[in-house]
Amino acid sequence: MKTTLEIPDELYRQAKIQAAHENRKMKDLVTEGLRLVLGLTKKTASRHLRRMTRAPVTIRRGNVIRALSNDEMARLLERSGEQLP
Repeated sequence: MKTTLEIPDELYRQAKIQAAHENRKMKDLVTEGLRLVLGLTKKTASRHLRRMTRAPVTIRRGNVIRALSNDEMARLLERSGEQLP
């Protein structure tokens, strides 16, 4: 989502310098700052925002496989040794 913020000039300059030192974009720095203030980690923030659609898939008569959330898929891949993109 795009938004406009008014940030004091000196604070903006310091943030821009910090982002440049870390080779990051300003939006990433602001996003991380908001997560810190709200007490969210990257994982918990994405869990709160992501909705899981439960759409069972029928393979054969009577055999149903439930849909997995992105978090569940990531855990399965990590357990199997697969690398996430």
